Amino acid sequence: ALLNVRGALGIQAEEFEFQLVGQLEPLAFGLDRKELLAGALQRKYELASFRGSMDLLAAQAALNRSLALPTLAGFMAYSLDSGMDAEGKNDWFNAESWDGRWTAGLSFSVPVSALFPWSKESAAVRKSALQLENMRQQYPSLESGVRIAVESGLLKIAGEEAKIASGRKSVALAQRLYESAGVQYRGGYISSTDLKDAQL
Repeated sequence: ALLNVRGALGIQAEEFEFQLVGQLEPLAFGLDRKELLAGALQRKYELASFRGSMDLLAAQAALNRSLALPTLAGFMAYSLDSGMDAEGKNDWFNAESWDGRWTAGLSFSVPVSALFPWSKESAAVRKSALQLENMRQQYPSLESGVRIAVESGLLKIAGEEAKIASGRKSVALAQRLYESAGVQYRGGYISSTDLKDAQL
């Protein structure tokens, strides 16, 4: 540590003293593994985009299936025609000459071609279903990649925490050794060179 201080401050002298004022403490915070995983799976752009594509494809598949269903439609209309006067011209300003009528009906259609497996409609339904199933099979592998990345990050953090703990123990041991060397120096058991070595 002393050599690192000399190098950082650019000190050339062999004999010098320094004093450490204060101390650095790591910022303690907790990591919830389940919360991290849930957040990563929810916010990861690739997964969100893939889920959006799956939803869009599922809507397209539902639309393709609906095109093969029978259709029943109703309609209603009202028409108003003007009558003719004695000369055969439209009598616009005579209320009794106007004639109105209602028209209503039902329309029922069955897409017969959709009943055959080789038809275009049937092929579109099968294609969209296969594409959707393919995407559903791909999604777990993408999700696993995100899970592995989160777990890897947590392992790195745990490794760094272990290094910090080990460093603290090393610093505490070095401090005890230095204090012991100081006691021995003051008692005349070791030389100043030995004390300097203990400092280093």
